[in-house]
Amino acid sequence: MKKKLSILKYVLLAAALCALVWWGRTHLAPVVPEESVSMPESEFAKNPELSPPKITGEGVTPEISKENIKAYLKTYKTPNTLYWNIKTTIYNGAASITNNARYYKKDGSELIEIYTANGGLQYSYSISGGNVKISNYLNGESFSTAASEQYSRSSLMRMPELSYFLNAPVKDITAARFELMDNRQILYVEYTSPSFSQTEKYWISLEYGVVLKSECYTAGHLTMAIQTSEISETLPKRYFKPRRSYRHSG
Repeated sequence: MKKKLSILKYVLLAAALCALVWWGRTHLAPVVPEESVSMPESEFAKNPELSPPKITGEGVTPEISKENIKAYLKTYKTPNTLYWNIKTTIYNGAASITNNARYYKKDGSELIEIYTANGGLQYSYSISGGNVKISNYLNGESFSTAASEQYSRSSLMRMPELSYFLNAPVKDITAARFELMDNRQILYVEYTSPSFSQTEKYWISLEYGVVLKSECYTAGHLTMAIQTSEISETLPKRYFKPRRSYRHSG
């Protein structure tokens, strides 16, 4: 009887160790290039133009470098339908300002809403057919004008488009690798501008072809942080229909 209990104890211990190893491999810690990680075909379902590596054994992580990172980024595409919610915090010493932005895209039309940290709708930008309608919910005014870079997604949400990375100097890249974030494979890239004492960090989604997270440091201090709180190809029912309860002057 004691022998059976002893065997059972070792079996349970072995199972616990296996579970611990599995948890460690699937935990949301960064995956460095030297490690082996499985990259299933489903990770690239939203970007069929990106050819994933052939998986053999336990899989491989493609090597990313200054020389090939732009070739990878050129293959990324943003879905035709997209809902994207981000939080932006700008730091100035001990003080900080936070707001939220929501982005809706469908059939070539876009809607961007800017909210206060407590959920008050301040501005909306409805972009379609080369024009943009701007609504100011602080004073109740609205007007339309020609679409321009000033009213683009990257300018209003402060998240760069992929073209930013394609045009950025390769010599400024100080890090480039695949990582895991929220249990998804993403591409991490870091730029440093010594002349400005500035470092920019970006986490780019392989699935949606957008920047999910960014951080900007000046002289080693965090000056701006942007984080995706929700992203999906399913639009909310209130798409293009801001709720009146969000409108206020505060």
